[in-house]
Amino acid sequence: MGLADAILEAAKMEFFYDQVPQNMKSLGSAYSLSTTAVGSFLSTFFMSTISHVTSRAHGQQGWFQDDIFFFLWSGSLVVRIHLIR
Repeated sequence: MGLADAILEAAKMEFFYDQVPQNMKSLGSAYSLSTTAVGSFLSTFFMSTISHVTSRAHGQQGWFQDDIFFFLWSGSLVVRIHLIR
């Protein structure tokens, strides 16, 4: 996943420098990077919120304290359900 992100970011930057009109280059680059930042923020927010709620509800460690893969599989399940609909 990290390698795919690195390749995608390089391709997006190349697109915004080569294919976009001169007066929109900085706007396109800023928009591209800001969507990545918002996605990272939301992912962290959801992960910490779910971990906090589940640790309080069960009186033990939250879902993501021990196994980060549970979070990744949960996200994968949500994406698959969305694609099926």
